This record gives sequence, C-alpha cells and structure tokens, in this order.
Amino acid sequence: MLYAKSNEPLKVLIVASALPIIGGQTVQAERLLKNFQGEESLPPPAYAPLSWQQAREMDTCNMLIESHTVSHPILPNTDLKDLTFEVEISKQRLEDIFGRRIRHFCYPNGSLNERVQRSVQNAGYESGVTTEYGFNERTCDMFALKRIDAPPAIENFAQSVSGFEALRLRARG
Repeated sequence: MLYAKSNEPLKVLIVASALPIIGGQTVQAERLLKNFQGEESLPPPAYAPLSWQQAREMDTCNMLIESHTVSHPILPNTDLKDLTFEVEISKQRLEDIFGRRIRHFCYPNGSLNERVQRSVQNAGYESGVTTEYGFNERTCDMFALKRIDAPPAIENFAQSVSGFEALRLRARG
C-alpha cells in the first residue's frame, strides 16, 4: 500500500480501518498509532511501502502504478459508502500524483463480487484484476481478469508465461 505520511485524513482512515482487526490488542494498536504519528517505524525499513518519489520514478520508467484502494479492505465486506470511497479516492489520488489517467484496478486479496465490479466500472476504470491464475481470452470479463505469476526464478517464470503452468493446473483438474 502506498501512503504519504503528511496525509492526515489517510492516516486516520487507515488507523480506523485497522482497529477492528486488532481488537483488544492494545500494544499493537499503540504501535500502529505511533507509526502513523511518525514516532515509530513500522514496518521495518526493508518492508516499508514505496515512497511517492520511488513510485513516480517507476511510473516515469513505464512501470505503471495503478489503483488498489486506499486502505486495502476486503471490498465485498464494505458498505457502499466505504466501497465508493476506496475505489474512487484511490483513483483520484493516483491521478493527482502521477498526472495521468489511472485505468486499471487490482482487487485487494482478489476479493470481488458483482457489486464491487460495478463500483470499479462506475468509477471509470477500464479493467479489474483478480488473483485467479490463468490467461484471458478476448471475450473475457474485463472486470474479472485473471493473472499469471511472476516468480523470481527464470525457469519458473518461463513456465508460468508460456502456458505450461496453466496446462499443468488443468491436468491436475
């Protein structure tokens, strides 16, 4: 997830979204609040999100940054107001930062339903990507796109993008 430490409303939203998850775990809640107040570095630097500067550099080098919500909720579990906020504000914010149109959306955890797909489409995206493995046909639903893995080992990557992985998975049935 990308966030800017200077964006106070975004901090509040992220903290408010996390509180139901961490429940009565006071220590974790305090660490989370300290992090968003800049008093503690969570996650460790090696696992920190991209900075906006890094994201801009990637984007200008044709590694396009597209939308994935503001706070990474499981979208089918959100009410319409939160769903609309997550899908639309993420798009607006990225368009403001990168100075270009954001066209594609990736569903957090690959979780979607018809209501979520409709919301993504209504927000002006051209497509939505799931976590379902596979190739897409020309006639596929553009708001339920499958994806292929990009494992780091070149031989695994070649197997994934060549279609052999899809064939192997079909054979396992």
